[in-house]
Amino acid sequence: MTRDIHEVEDGFVPNLKAAIDFYKEGESKNKIVTAFEQAVAGEGDYNVEVELITGKGRSIWVRAIGHAEFDNGKCKRLYGTFQDIDEKKRIELEVSDSRNMLDNVLNSASEVSIIATDRNGVITVFNKGAEKLLRYSPEDVVGKASLAVFHLESEIANQSNQLSSQYGIPVTGFRTFVHKTELESSEIREWTYKTKYGIQIPVSLVVTVIRNYHNEIIGYLGVATDLSARRKVEQELKEERARLMAFVEHAPAAVAMLDNDIHSIRPTSFRMGGWCPLEAGIDQFVK
Repeated sequence: MTRDIHEVEDGFVPNLKAAIDFYKEGESKNKIVTAFEQAVAGEGDYNVEVELITGKGRSIWVRAIGHAEFDNGKCKRLYGTFQDIDEKKRIELEVSDSRNMLDNVLNSASEVSIIATDRNGVITVFNKGAEKLLRYSPEDVVGKASLAVFHLESEIANQSNQLSSQYGIPVTGFRTFVHKTELESSEIREWTYKTKYGIQIPVSLVVTVIRNYHNEIIGYLGVATDLSARRKVEQELKEERARLMAFVEHAPAAVAMLDNDIHSIRPTSFRMGGWCPLEAGIDQFVK
């Protein structure tokens, strides 16, 4: 079996150097040489996963387990097992690469809060954007807290009552965030987030389900964007409109609003202390 793994002829019997030379140059060869030398020196057994280049030139992953046997403090022999783990290892590496890529994407989205939970609502992912927005660290919440820690109790209660009334069943606790999502695959709603220091921030939160390859729900993903800037602009716009209307309603002069084509937006005749709509058309008004 060892010869099959190495893809050499049936009669092949390697010496130590030939055996070591099968291992891929660099990290793998350095790892097996170090493990061998430490075992022979009495520093313990080894169990390593390394790459080797077969007799046919293929690169495969193997597990090498070694145990040194001593007599009067001197190593007499080294024996163990050798296993082809190429398929398993490559799957593990693909999973690791995918996780690293996902982590990079999540952490690069520093202006968007991304939080994932398991089926019970316990947080499993807390990206840089969530840290920046909510002022918690991943160590504070991952594996410990639920989404509810960031929400106002009053908003959760109101939404719970609405959903319970809409669907005719009690919808409470964490189900308040995901009940509609499970029925429609996703839901977008405005909430108020509460930071670690009690600051309230309006957000637009999109919640979607996370499914495994069996199409079973294994968790939920919440992506939130800060609405503070938009709310501030909206408030400023309301205040500007209020000031403008106050001027229009009470200016001691005749005022009309026209668009770029000189069409009336709100033709009005103004008098001291009051106003009344213009009965005349805009042409007569302009004249």
